Amino acid sequence: MDESNVSPPQDVSAWIVAERGDGAPVVAVGPVCLVVDHRDVDAAGRYTVAPADLPVLLLDSLLARPGFRPRNEAAPEGLLNPRQLAEMWRQATEYEHGRG
Repeated sequence: MDESNVSPPQDVSAWIVAERGDGAPVVAVGPVCLVVDHRDVDAAGRYTVAPADLPVLLLDSLLARPGFRPRNEAAPEGLLNPRQLAEMWRQATEYEHGRG
């Protein structure tokens, strides 16, 4: 399956599932996540890293490391733009298909 031609559903959402010791939120879409460093968030609260450069990690692997505490809340509106969400969804889908 060519994942580059797959569009995410309209209801893809990001959740803050944990935070790093310095308060940086861990934002997840399915089984993948990224740590949103405050230096990469602009004054309007938007994450500024380009979709192709997102430091996407497997959520389980990250949370197995020390120094993260649980959270469970929706990511703030506008933190991730639609292209960033689409890239995270693409990687989540790729991971899920690779496991099967």
